Amino acid sequence: MKKIIVLLSVCSVLAACSQTDCSTMRTSFTSYEGAIDAIESTSFEIAENVTARFRDWMDEASYYFCDGSTGYFIYSTEGREYLYDGVPLNVWQGFKDADSFGSYYVRKIKGRYKMRLE
Repeated sequence: MKKIIVLLSVCSVLAACSQTDCSTMRTSFTSYEGAIDAIESTSFEIAENVTARFRDWMDEASYYFCDGSTGYFIYSTEGREYLYDGVPLNVWQGFKDADSFGSYYVRKIKGRYKMRLE
């Protein structure tokens, strides 16, 4: 049992060490997939996820926040992921509290924020 605990501790440390700190993460990307991979493998001050199954057409949404102002919003539906940059924390909080994720997304996020590629 002691070996398992030590092994789990080592794995946790290695996983944390392999993540990039959000202050050193690249901010320009050539593809959405590359941006999403970089974001998901970075350690952020806030990294939250909500599952939207049975509530709306979205499957899942995530928010990654580091700079004290804005963050990345990612949602998935039918196996595709969509990425938005510059989404304020209060918009994410409103999204999480919304009765309908889809309606909130259309009113407060869609067309207002974009992830710009190189």
